[in-house]
Amino acid sequence: MEELVKMLIDQRAIATETERWVLHPERLRATQVPLTLTGVLQARLDSLTARQKVTLQAASVIGYVFWDRALVALDTHAHDTLPQLVKRELVIPGRTPRTSCETSCANTPSDTTSCIR
Repeated sequence: MEELVKMLIDQRAIATETERWVLHPERLRATQVPLTLTGVLQARLDSLTARQKVTLQAASVIGYVFWDRALVALDTHAHDTLPQLVKRELVIPGRTPRTSCETSCANTPSDTTSCIR
């Protein structure tokens, strides 16, 4: 259910800019809802920009838990795209950096990165 709600937010059928979320019925009617969780995850990934997909793929190469500086070493655009992926909750910032200038992150859900084309 959570991934379905995130997909509807990604497609702007649900607006979350204010404290009170707003449902846009016309956008909801225009949204094709996949029948399976895999389909919902794939729809979310398909809506990413090419650069966001590259960043998520690079993060998956590093592993389930990765550090932002390691990611930037693999993908120079990650500095810009990682915050976008965090906002969409495809990456979760961690609380245990190895050094004071790094941020640890985790791919979520764990099988999301395996779906990227």
